[in-house]
Amino acid sequence: MTIHERLLAKKVERGEAVPHLATLRGHLQSVHSAAEAITDVAGVAMLETFGIDADQLPRFRKIVTLAAAVHDIGKANDHFLGMLTRAADRADNDYRQAVRHEWLTWWWLHQPHVREWAEQSLEHPDDWYLVLCCVAGHHPKFGRSTPPDHAEGGSKIKLLFGHSDFGQVLDWLSEVTAAETKLPRGPDVILRCAQGLNDDAVAEIHRQFVAVRTHIDNLGWGERDDWQHLCAAAKACLVAADVAGSALSDRQSSVVAHTRWIVDQLQVQPAVDDIEQLVKERLGDHDERPFQTEVAAAGARVTLVTAGCGSGKTVAAWLWAARQCPQQRVFFCYPTTGTATEGFRGYLFAEQTKLGAKLFHSRAPIDFDVILNAEPDEDDASLQISSLEAWGTPLVCCTVDTVLGIMQNQRRGLHAWPALAQSAFVFDEIHAYDDKLFGSLLRFLNDLLGLRVLLMTASLPAPRLKAIEEVLNDQDDQLHVIRGPAKLEQLPRYHRFDPADVHQAIVDEIHVGGRVLYICNVVDRAMAVADEFAEFHPLIYHSRFRYEDRVEQHKAVVGAFDRDSTKGCLAVCTQVAEMSLDISATLLVTEICPVPALIQRLGRLNRHAQPASEGEKEPPTMPFSVIEPLQDDGSIAVMPYSDEEEDYGDWPTQTREWLDALGTKDIHQKTLADAWSNIATADVDAELITSTWIEGGPATVVDSLRESSFSVTVVRPGDDAARVTGHKSELTRVAIPMPPPPFKGWQDWRHRNGYLVPPADKITYNNQRGAQWNRLTASE
Repeated sequence: MTIHERLLAKKVERGEAVPHLATLRGHLQSVHSAAEAITDVAGVAMLETFGIDADQLPRFRKIVTLAAAVHDIGKANDHFLGMLTRAADRADNDYRQAVRHEWLTWWWLHQPHVREWAEQSLEHPDDWYLVLCCVAGHHPKFGRSTPPDHAEGGSKIKLLFGHSDFGQVLDWLSEVTAAETKLPRGPDVILRCAQGLNDDAVAEIHRQFVAVRTHIDNLGWGERDDWQHLCAAAKACLVAADVAGSALSDRQSSVVAHTRWIVDQLQVQPAVDDIEQLVKERLGDHDERPFQTEVAAAGARVTLVTAGCGSGKTVAAWLWAARQCPQQRVFFCYPTTGTATEGFRGYLFAEQTKLGAKLFHSRAPIDFDVILNAEPDEDDASLQISSLEAWGTPLVCCTVDTVLGIMQNQRRGLHAWPALAQSAFVFDEIHAYDDKLFGSLLRFLNDLLGLRVLLMTASLPAPRLKAIEEVLNDQDDQLHVIRGPAKLEQLPRYHRFDPADVHQAIVDEIHVGGRVLYICNVVDRAMAVADEFAEFHPLIYHSRFRYEDRVEQHKAVVGAFDRDSTKGCLAVCTQVAEMSLDISATLLVTEICPVPALIQRLGRLNRHAQPASEGEKEPPTMPFSVIEPLQDDGSIAVMPYSDEEEDYGDWPTQTREWLDALGTKDIHQKTLADAWSNIATADVDAELITSTWIEGGPATVVDSLRESSFSVTVVRPGDDAARVTGHKSELTRVAIPMPPPPFKGWQDWRHRNGYLVPPADKITYNNQRGAQWNRLTASE
């Protein structure tokens, strides 16, 4: 049969034979089998993650597998088929779906005979509502209304219920469910969908949605956590099954092969001995420090480690994973792509083949190529949905977004859900989280009761520590806090000098072979500082490079700051240096910034200092200076940090108070932490502790995980075509994050695969200095 004669779930090129797995029935069978396999292997873990008894597994499995069996029924419509086949009989040549297919499935499930059949397949009549929630939420997307607020186009939509393929789907559904009655065949159905909320189809879906939400509220939604948690687990499980069924159809030839792959991947576990060996190789001839042994022995569900740089926190974390979470997958979560890549390179890269470790973030393939000088696994790369790789990865290095993204319905986290439910987690540098990201961490700790978590930070404000403790106390749990080794935490590392002496101090330090790090808050000032010290050929490092050039700059800075180098150097950076650069400067100059950022910046100074052995002199402290950049009117330049009270309060005053509390001499890590804890800061806003995943029910809203900052990502003319294929993964190599253009009409500039392409005369670029918008002309 031709593609016009079949009900399809996936696109098939004209002239090609229609593979079974591309048909509607074949796709439903694939996703249904994926759901069965996932719940068989990881179902208990998903329930126990939420503190739900394992005896609820049969009920949970029926909800998920029924949702999987019917989730794409709504694709049996003329709009969707026309969109896939470009049917010639569409007079308006418009192939958008007037109503998305998941909401047509929702409508179908509300038909009395379908609802009766579905309820017979479930353990509890109210579980039909959870099936509805799963179906409505299996295609989350930022900005997508839920439920639909209007029809996209066309005055009517035909549901192809009279098609012979649909009859075969109904027969199959009757076979795979436990319902006593069977779904009868029937004729096609026409739904009116003229634009606006008064359409028959959209208005009816809205009425149904309100009724579902009301019923769930009457069940005690938000009060009986089991309902809320069972729904969240089931919704994420269907998303994971759908993406597995879809991706594996392109790679495996049969449903049986899909099932075998899923089972094999979800049963992968790290070997305890392998992690222990990883730590031994890292320690070399040194023994574990008592501090590391203490962390490794921490048996609490949630442990917080507060220790400064050089304390050996990362080694301690891997020991904790080996001894407290044996044979569990481990997600090591970092705040940024740069820190994730550095963590992977430092601990797992050399051992990735033996240990099965992998790096996960949006730019990982580029980092393999440019930073790690290696190729990503081609077999895994062909899978398209990179999140599935985590299912069979025993040791994962990733950005925190990969894990906490699930709390806000972000697809990368939802796709990884079967693996997340089986895992233990290390969240590093949590002091670097903004308020919104920290709120998602709190919800993760509050709701996912069955997961073991290790939190790590250099220092944490008292209100945030209190918020973590209160969340755990509400669950009748306690936070176990471990401080860094006292001798190291109280080792004098820094002294502060007068900003008036900065220029000469930099020159003198370079002349004696020192390593100088100068951190500015904005790129323009970094450029100006680099020009001021041009005679020393400073390295410039900030975010406004093409990504592949940025990682080259990263490598150059790290190389210049090598501890064995005797050649003086200067690196001028922005706040990208705060976490991603594993360097140790001998002199630090930094613009004033909020205290958490300033603590991070100090972590790049005298980073490797260690207490002297008995009878030896303590190592010298290293100098730093804090400069206050001013605007033309004499006020402090706060950008890029907000000066709004709800974000940072009066952070310049707060930072000055903190600096005064430090003094100027013999400053150590404990001084930094104690001074920060003692400064009054606002309590954590309870409104930030939200999760669209946990609280969504029939609505599936995708929210941002971090506080937003308005910027654009551009690709220079020539880079968008001459150097790359045009595929977005390739364009990422040459993409440049920029502030909004200062030119009129920039919103109308050409776009390429989601990136803005500015005219050549609007942007200047140098692979050693980065990008800048050109100066405005009088006409602009």
